[in-house]
Amino acid sequence: MKLNTINFIIGANTMRKAIIPILTVIMLNLLTAQVVINEIHYNPSGSQGSDNDYEFMELHNPGSTDINMSGYSFTQGVTHTFADGTILQAGGYMIITMPSENGDVSYNVYDEDGDGFHENGAMVVEWTSGGQSNGGEDIVIIDTEGNVVDSVDYEDGENGFGDWGTD
Repeated sequence: MKLNTINFIIGANTMRKAIIPILTVIMLNLLTAQVVINEIHYNPSGSQGSDNDYEFMELHNPGSTDINMSGYSFTQGVTHTFADGTILQAGGYMIITMPSENGDVSYNVYDEDGDGFHENGAMVVEWTSGGQSNGGEDIVIIDTEGNVVDSVDYEDGENGFGDWGTD
């Protein structure tokens, strides 16, 4: 009986030693700031309005530290480099939209009062030029050193990452 108890204690200590580094890495990842492409609205329905008015991407910072996105940029589709001082707050969201001058309405539909924020509190930034392909493409955000921050490969239909259909 004592031998089983000793084996249990030794096994528990070994398991604890293995789990602690894993939990540490997980917690550091959660606490470290990161940018995530959270949502893509690349082909609005005709009933909603023009792609030029309603296309957007949403970025999210699930970390506990603000992210200075100055100089971050997209590699294809949308052309945009974030201006100096662009901060994605910890836990915050940013909506990246088509420039309002390209649209059919005279204002940004995601920032109707023009204060730079959506009614839900998300920062609204208009990309410089380009647009999202209605058939699909890769969206890649890189930092100032060219490191990939996040990427998404979306398609109308299926790709290697799943079915993008509306079923």
